[in-house]
Amino acid sequence: MTMRNVVLGLLLTACGVGSCFGADGAVRYRQLSEAEYEDKVAGGWIGQAVGVLWGQWTEGKWQGQMVPFDLKDWYRIKPAVQAKMQNIKNPKERAEFRDRVKNDPDNWEIWQPDKMSDQDDLYIEFMFLHSIEKYGLDVTGTEIARDWVKYLDKSRVW
Repeated sequence: MTMRNVVLGLLLTACGVGSCFGADGAVRYRQLSEAEYEDKVAGGWIGQAVGVLWGQWTEGKWQGQMVPFDLKDWYRIKPAVQAKMQNIKNPKERAEFRDRVKNDPDNWEIWQPDKMSDQDDLYIEFMFLHSIEKYGLDVTGTEIARDWVKYLDKSRVW
C-alpha cells in the first residue's frame, strides 16, 4: 500500500466520520417512522434472499478468480455434465474435471428455478426472526436454542 493510498484512506475516513455530526458537533440522527423502518428492513431481507438465491448455483466455484464469462441469468451446470462429474470416483480426478468444466460456458445452461431452494444462508436467519417475533426483542439465547432444536434439522445446519 502506498503512502498516497494511506493518506487518502485516512482522509476519507475522517470525512465520513465528520459527516455524522452537525455544524455544532452534535450527533445527527435521521428519524424514520415505524412503517418506513419496517419497509427498509423488509427490503433488506428481500435483497439478501434474491442475492443468495441468484448466486447459490455459482457460489464457491471461482474462489480468488474472476468468473470467466458473464452471468446474465440464472445458471447451473448442465445435468449431463453434473452426472458425469458425479460418476468420477477418484476425488482428485473429479476436482480436475470440475475445474475444467466450470470455466467453459458451454457446460452451463440458463435455468429457471421452480421452487425456493433449501438455503442455509436464509433459513438460519429466518429461524432467528421467528424467535424474535415469538419472544420479542429481549429473546434469550436459551429461547433461540429451543427453537433451533425444535424447528431445524441438525443435519442441515453448518
